[in-house]
Amino acid sequence: MKGSVLAIVFFSTFLNSIAQMLFKVSSEEFSLTPFVLITNFPLIGALFLYFLSALLLITALKRAELSVVYPIIASGFIWVAVLSFFIFGEALSLLKIAGIITIFSGIFVLSQASKPVPAKEGGGPLG
Repeated sequence: MKGSVLAIVFFSTFLNSIAQMLFKVSSEEFSLTPFVLITNFPLIGALFLYFLSALLLITALKRAELSVVYPIIASGFIWVAVLSFFIFGEALSLLKIAGIITIFSGIFVLSQASKPVPAKEGGGPLG
């Protein structure tokens, strides 16, 4: 996968994570009444960032395989954990840190698995 596609996917997940932060903020004054919905600016911002994130993801998917791009989206869990720690003061426990390391490891392994393997002579997919 090209670096530009990778950057697009990571930026998309970052925007998605910022949207999650805004959803959390918007939940403090959330109600399904029309006036509250149209005046809840954190909610509107979150929805806009979700939309923008989706457009970026679609752009990346146009250039790369879904099986490669999709695991990288898991980095959103990392962004949310770290941003929640800094913005909301949520705990970043050893288990969360272990989960972050596991997600990074999984993204790395899957990215390595997606690299093309040189074809053997006379072989199709079955040899």
